[in-house]
Amino acid sequence: MKTRDPKQGREIRPGLREPRVPLYVPRPRERERKEKRKKQFGIMTLKISLVVLMVLFVVLLGLALIPVNERPTSGIFYNIGNTLGVAMNQPTSSDYIQEQDIEIYNDKIIINVAGAVMSRYAPTGSMLPGINHTANGIEIPITDVNQIYVGDIIAFQPKKDSNELIVHRVIEIGYDSEGWYCITKGDNNPVDDGKIREWQVKFKTIMIIY
Repeated sequence: MKTRDPKQGREIRPGLREPRVPLYVPRPRERERKEKRKKQFGIMTLKISLVVLMVLFVVLLGLALIPVNERPTSGIFYNIGNTLGVAMNQPTSSDYIQEQDIEIYNDKIIINVAGAVMSRYAPTGSMLPGINHTANGIEIPITDVNQIYVGDIIAFQPKKDSNELIVHRVIEIGYDSEGWYCITKGDNNPVDDGKIREWQVKFKTIMIIY
């Protein structure tokens, strides 16, 4: 028995489904091309990963073969080695206090330094293990940038309107179109602070007391 669809005027046979529009089936060649592209992408990704690993291995091997005191104290290789946990060469502070400035007695020690002030440190951990927040520092005001050398620990103002001072180590000194600058970095920090200008530098640390 046949019935008629009142909306479209089509005859419908009971028990038979209406024909469906077949789904798009990609041709065999198109499927092969897609699979080939996926395979090529996977191979290329693997090659890039292997190249990156090889470069890191070569850098680590090169740093490991260099004596610690001759390893770079700044720059990209310093940052890579420091990030990957390689013991890097840390620049040391320049000599400031001379032997004749120190007087030792049975009950006291006198250090003759003009203009010295005491400093304390926030518990940021940026200068560990050398300086922790329980240590006391002795600083002198900076009146000339020629007083600063690579390896010195300085206190600088991060912004003109800032009341805080950051105490980090100088790892590079140079000149550019804006004049003198130094680059500082916390001994325990993975990255440096960027260029610090002359107006930002306030003090130089000459002694740490534990």
